[in-house]
Amino acid sequence: MEFFTCYWYCGCVLLGLNTLKFDILRWDTFQFCISALISNISDKFTWRLVTVYGSAYDEHKQEFLEELHTVMGEWDGPTLLGGDFNMIRNVAEKNNGNFKYHWSDSF
Repeated sequence: MEFFTCYWYCGCVLLGLNTLKFDILRWDTFQFCISALISNISDKFTWRLVTVYGSAYDEHKQEFLEELHTVMGEWDGPTLLGGDFNMIRNVAEKNNGNFKYHWSDSF
């Protein structure tokens, strides 16, 4: 039987780990992401998992980017970062011509 510890934040981000394989050393929750400092049970390797759900609205994108910058600056060890950034990297990813270079450049 597998055991999982899951953390749900704001209905946007879900982070789950197999507690037979990983120890959770610390959780940090933010407006747009969850950061977990994790240690592998097998070898005690410590790393960080960050899951994000970026704002889909322009009025909160700057806050998201600032938060991401802060979160990524808090730890200089190995980090796995993933989720839904709600950012478009280039015009080819859009289905219309409404592309704002400001956000891709800021990212």
